[in-house]
Amino acid sequence: LFRAIKSQLEKGPVDVITGEARNSLSEEKLLRQHLDVNVVEGVVENENEVIPIKLLDTDTISQAKEKILDALYKNTPVSRRPQLAEVDLELRRGNAGIKLYDHDPNSEKDGDWVRINTLGHYKLDQMSQEHAKNPKNPQPRFKLSARAEVALDSTSFDTIGAILARNYQDSMVLSVEGGTRFYHLTRPEVVNEAAGGEGGTQRQGKKIMSEVFLTRLLATKRILQPYVDDLFQALFTVPGNIALPKAIKYLFDFLDLQAADMGISDPEVLHTWKTNSLPL
Repeated sequence: LFRAIKSQLEKGPVDVITGEARNSLSEEKLLRQHLDVNVVEGVVENENEVIPIKLLDTDTISQAKEKILDALYKNTPVSRRPQLAEVDLELRRGNAGIKLYDHDPNSEKDGDWVRINTLGHYKLDQMSQEHAKNPKNPQPRFKLSARAEVALDSTSFDTIGAILARNYQDSMVLSVEGGTRFYHLTRPEVVNEAAGGEGGTQRQGKKIMSEVFLTRLLATKRILQPYVDDLFQALFTVPGNIALPKAIKYLFDFLDLQAADMGISDPEVLHTWKTNSLPL
C-alpha cells in the first residue's frame, strides 16, 4: 500500500515545500495550479550496469535523488540505503560529471524569492526530448556519488538541499538566509490568488476549485482502493487455526495492559472498550 501511494504521488508533480501534489488523496494537499509537466527519460550509472529512470522536469534535485535511490535500492530496506544528504547527483558527460544542486548561484530569483532548482531548470527535459527524436543525441545520464563531509552553513549553496534532505517542511515557505524565501512550484501569494483572495471570496473559490478537481481526487482514490482492500483483507483474515486475527489480538492485548495500568478491574468496562473499538 505504501509503495502504491508513493508511486501514484510521484507520477505527478509534488511541491517539496508545501507537500501539495497533483495526485493527492487529500483535498487540502491538492496541487491546484496548472503546470506543464514533461517526463525526463534517462539512465543511471550504477557500477557496471545502466538502469533506465523516468523523472519529471518539475522534480527538485532532492526529489530526483530520492527516485533514483528507490530505483537502485528497490529491494533494500530504507535503513540500509544511503541518505539523501550523503549523496550528490551528477549529470554525466563523457567521463566527467556536473553536480546538480537544489540551490546554486544560477537559481531563478525574483526579489526575495528564490525558486528551488528542478530538472527543468537544467534543461534536462529538452535533452530527453531531443534524444527521443534522434537517438544519436545524448540522453540524460545520472550518477550518485558519495558526498564529502563538509560543514553546512548558511553560505553553502547546497544548504537548501541539505535541509530538504532532512525532510524539513514549512506550511508555506522555507527561509534559510537573511530575507531569502524559497519556493518550489508556486509562491504562496500565487496560491492565495488562485484560491480567490480573502474571506468569503476565498471560500467560494475553494468550493469551485474542489468541484473542478473532484474527478482527479476520485481517480486517485479509485487507483489505490484495491491496495487498501488488500491491506484490510490481510489484517482481518484469520490464518490457519488462529482464533483471532493478529491485528485485533494486538489491540485487545493493548487494552488489557491499559486497564491493568489504570487499575480498572471491572470486566464490563474492558468488554465495552473492546466492543466499541472493534467496529472502528
